[in-house]
Amino acid sequence: MPFVAIVYRRCAVNCLLVLCALGGTTKSPAAVLDAWHWRSPLPQGNPLRNVVFANGVYVAVGDLGTILTSSDGTNWQRRTSGVVDSLNDCAYGGGQYVVVGVYGVVLTSPDLATWTLQYAGTFFALNGVTYGNGLFVAVGEGTTICTSPDGMDWTQRGAGEWELFEVAYGGGSFVAVGGIPPVPGSGTSAATAVILSSPDGRSWTRRVLTSDAPVVSVAYGAGTFAAVNGWFGGQNIWSSTNLVDWQRTPSPLSSWLTSISYGAGEWITGGGVWGDSYYGPGHLYASADLASWSEVLTNVPAVSGVAFGNERFIASTRGGTFAVSSNGMSWQEPVPKPIPFTFRDLKYVAGHFVGVGGKQLSFSVDANTWTNTVTITNAEDSADFSSITFGNGRYVAGGGYGTIWTSLDGLNWTNPAPELSRYPDGSSVAVAFGNGVFVGVSGNQANILTSPDGLNWTAQELITNSSASVAFADVTFGNGRFVAVSDSLEAMSTDGTNWMSAPAQNSKFAVAAGNGKFVAVGYSTVAVSTNGLDWTYQASNGFGTLFDVAFGAGFFVAVGADFSYGSGHESPIWISTDGTHWSRRASQTPLRLSTVAFGDGTFVIGGAGAVLQSDPLLNLELAMQPAPHLLLWGPVNRSYNIEFADTLNPSNTWLTLTNVFAGQCPVSLSDTNGLGRFYRAVLLP
Repeated sequence: MPFVAIVYRRCAVNCLLVLCALGGTTKSPAAVLDAWHWRSPLPQGNPLRNVVFANGVYVAVGDLGTILTSSDGTNWQRRTSGVVDSLNDCAYGGGQYVVVGVYGVVLTSPDLATWTLQYAGTFFALNGVTYGNGLFVAVGEGTTICTSPDGMDWTQRGAGEWELFEVAYGGGSFVAVGGIPPVPGSGTSAATAVILSSPDGRSWTRRVLTSDAPVVSVAYGAGTFAAVNGWFGGQNIWSSTNLVDWQRTPSPLSSWLTSISYGAGEWITGGGVWGDSYYGPGHLYASADLASWSEVLTNVPAVSGVAFGNERFIASTRGGTFAVSSNGMSWQEPVPKPIPFTFRDLKYVAGHFVGVGGKQLSFSVDANTWTNTVTITNAEDSADFSSITFGNGRYVAGGGYGTIWTSLDGLNWTNPAPELSRYPDGSSVAVAFGNGVFVGVSGNQANILTSPDGLNWTAQELITNSSASVAFADVTFGNGRFVAVSDSLEAMSTDGTNWMSAPAQNSKFAVAAGNGKFVAVGYSTVAVSTNGLDWTYQASNGFGTLFDVAFGAGFFVAVGADFSYGSGHESPIWISTDGTHWSRRASQTPLRLSTVAFGDGTFVIGGAGAVLQSDPLLNLELAMQPAPHLLLWGPVNRSYNIEFADTLNPSNTWLTLTNVFAGQCPVSLSDTNGLGRFYRAVLLP
């Protein structure tokens, strides 16, 4: 269905936007900027906690209510779970899929499409679930063991001092594994490992209780239960064919193990490196006998789960990606990898989005495909890109240690002013372009740099230079002036050379200009100014920590992260038309969102392993001249129908006024017969 925009003087897509020449208005039936879509990595980038094969389908679950499904392990579909809690495991039985997670969350679904929240009678985290002998068994914190015949009605079966991490069914028995994690820095000296078994899920027998690190994963295959320890200093492989006698084999593997699975005659286990098992480099290992192991995959995000089904292994990772193998020995990564750096800045310039971070930058015309990723090799250590702008046919980037970089093609970069570098001291430079001038602001003693061409730079001598406590974080150009913000000072200039300054309140990380205003964001703070020197502040912990703000199509969009205690908090996206009244939108990710840009009719957000994009925005404005005069903003190089109606009702017919191709925006047109008409713009496929 084509995007339709309807609003009085401003319209946003994915909703009906109506514009009336008499001044009437209608409200949009859908929230503006309500839908945000993953662009990198695909299908999404939230950390995954496990993957299982259930009823002929692979199901992966993870942070912030993430559920993904696939029939082949290569093409994945994101499902709407209806919760924002972290999900840990999934099982299928009796016509129901059951997913469990933190805070005792239980979800059920007959088809993987519609999920219903159930109550398991506990608020302890449920880490694992399995189905066998007509019964679901879920395990978790506090030796929680819950059973249910249908996934809806649950009975508490256990309590104690251990945390149970996983449960498996095989050979007519259930086996649950867990323990008490070691005290940080103590190896396994304060740890406990426990293995429990049950013939019916109701009565449990302790089979193993040692001072090893907890057992975190268990699987059944070839008549054998196998389990792995998962903490540093306690790496063991456990195995048993009768549930009574358990053999412990010290693991030769160099990973912090998180999962084990069996299929095609191979045992597969995996995890992450020591000390960074959550996000760090991951590894997979294979063994035919649980004794001799070989590394079969490395240099992936930390492995969180392994499953076997449909004659193939699937491994999930904390990076939200997957690895696939038909034999357990040769692995492929079918999901495109994310952009290989964390965004520090993102701008829409010269007809494409440009993201920078570290010593790399990448380009995209549509935020879907990112190409020409460049790595700068001639920079000092840590002289990383931190900002990007474009003007007079030249790219200019700010970097660490007070460095400036320039390029004509975005691929080949040089430092035109090495004398300005403060290596090894100093901090990053933020850059902007306006009125034919490049401006860079530094975080060290409030240094301000100017250049007419991006090649010849001058350090401005300002009163602010005398204070090392002033650290400029960002600069923008709008309303005919440059505005720079910091934690203690604001500065404004119309030419980049002559500056006025004023004391600031609260730390600010970014500033944007639009609708005749400047909006700055920071720690739980939003500030608004009309001149760049006098600011009105809003402070609320509800904002979260905001790292960037951008303006486009009549909207400010601010992004950041929620560093509240605990995990699984959704990173904030805030929108406003005036900088004063804000509405929060769902990002559906806990990943830090560090930068946002507007271009070609959409907002694009970049972060730590994430690229999100809004639906296209249409902005249709009406000016009453002798005849109604329309201005259309939206994605360029696209066609639109401009339509009108004489009345508004559920069954009214919209007639085509004209079809326009937007080679650039805005598109201007008039309707000489339009007095009293309602108008709308339709973005065509």
